[in-house]
This record gives sequence, structure tokens and C-alpha cells, in this order.
Amino acid sequence: MSNILTISHLNKAFSSSQENITIINDLDLELESGTTMSITGSSGSGKSTLLNMIGGLEKIDSGTITAGEYIVSDANDEQLTVYRRHFLGFVFQFHYLLKDFSTIENVMLPALIAGEKKSSARERAYMLLQEVHLDDRAEQNVLQLSGGERQRVAVARALINDPALILADEPTGNLDPTNAIVVRNLLFSMVQKHKKALIVVTHDLEGIAKMTDICYNLEHGKLVQV
Repeated sequence: MSNILTISHLNKAFSSSQENITIINDLDLELESGTTMSITGSSGSGKSTLLNMIGGLEKIDSGTITAGEYIVSDANDEQLTVYRRHFLGFVFQFHYLLKDFSTIENVMLPALIAGEKKSSARERAYMLLQEVHLDDRAEQNVLQLSGGERQRVAVARALINDPALILADEPTGNLDPTNAIVVRNLLFSMVQKHKKALIVVTHDLEGIAKMTDICYNLEHGKLVQV
């Protein structure tokens, strides 16, 4: 299989008036298509920062990030928008659903923004809601859903534009243990069914981390395979 993501000599530091803190230090990473990877590490180690740089949400200091045909580290804002819209799917710790929209409208939204016709976007959104077992709630406002159900909607939304790579940042971090297991299992089943690559930042060492093909711990700015 070919690499879907290649990171070379990546560096990131944050400066304050008192000190300069290195978060990512000469980091290298390769991820093959269809592979699942977890990144663990202590709070403040830079896990989310690394994920945000891969997602084009945060600027790097130096190094290169290449994802598919996109040279993320050199991309301008317009190119990064295209990259995020067509290559990536995001699942965050908080679902970020729009409270004034129905369940299916929330799933459809990225496809509509990307220019897809409303009829086809709705059809595909409904199919994804079937896969996360929420098709019976499609027309309900998202405020009527539980926290676990909203996160399942977020998983469906992440897949609507058929991305090659899913980035998930503590996707079960706000859920009780029962719902965390449900969302975790759904995320992995959806990734496997749709043949997506996945990078997930997690503190769930006994659950999510053990389910991925590869697990790294971020220590002193570098990835150490667990």
C-alpha cells in the first residue's frame, strides 16, 4: 500500500515572555492508506497540536506534511480549505453540531458546502445515519439527541464527503463509559467498512489504543511506538 500521509522533520514550539517550549521536535511519521493509528501521551504533550497541524488547522514551524496530493505544510488558506473539504473528515471531543438544524441536515452540511446537490447529499446522509443507527431520528432537532447520539451523528458527518483520512481528537472523551464503547465501536466499524485511514488522539489506552493497527506515544516531541 502507498502512504496516505508522510511527515518529515516536523517542528513546533510555543513562545512566551519567559520561555520557549518545544512541542514537536524533528518528528517523522508515515501512514499507509486504510491504516488506523492512535496517538497517546500525557496532557500537554502536543497530541492535539500534532493532529491540528496534520489537519491544516495550525501552522508548523518547519518540516513537511504531505497528505495524498496535498503538500499541507506549503498550502495557502484556499488550498487548505479544499484539502479539509475533500481529503479529511474530523471527529472532535465535542460534536460541534448546529443546534438549529435537524440530525440529517447536520450530516448533509459538509456535502452542501462542497457543492453537492441537496437531493444526493440527503440520500447519502440518510444512509450514513442508518449505519450509525440513527435513521429514525433523522428529522429531529439535534438538541433532542443524547450526548452519545450526537457524537454518532458527528461520525456520520465526518464521512459524508468520502474523505481518505479521518482525524479524531478524543472522540469519546466527553461520554460516559457505556456510550464511549458504543461510539468507539461505531467509529472503527465505519472506518473499516468505508476503507478509511484513521488517526485518533486518545487517553483510552485499554480501548481505542488497542483497537488501532499502530499505537504511538508522544514523548518529548517525538512519536515512540508502543
